[in-house]
Amino acid sequence: MKIKSLILVLFATSISHLAHSQINQDEIYGQWKVKQIVEKPSDSEFAPLVEGFGKATFSFEKNGNFKLATSSDSPLFAMVTEMMDNTNWKFDSKEQLIRIGGEEDGYSIMGIYPKKQGAKILFHLDESGMSFEMEKN
Repeated sequence: MKIKSLILVLFATSISHLAHSQINQDEIYGQWKVKQIVEKPSDSEFAPLVEGFGKATFSFEKNGNFKLATSSDSPLFAMVTEMMDNTNWKFDSKEQLIRIGGEEDGYSIMGIYPKKQGAKILFHLDESGMSFEMEKN
């Protein structure tokens, strides 16, 4: 009987922890600035992207518009921000995934996995393997 009780307590604790680490759509709205790069690719080809994202601001508007801006002067990152022009976002709460794009591309231009880690909010870009600690403006 003690084992069943212990398993039940561990299960309840893990579910509670999981619920606290999840993000809801209302928390996403607004402007987010990259505070720190937590994870980045080691390949030097990615250096302009890493620099661009390191100086980036993500804007998630309530009407679904998305904007990506940076103070980086990297021509490569300028192509990324241009690709993000006139895009929208939607949040898949089940997958905990912010999808960037539009109806025509199935919101597939970029995917961001937001995550709470204690008092920190992290954005993970699955395609590039980059993760950022974010700060809401």
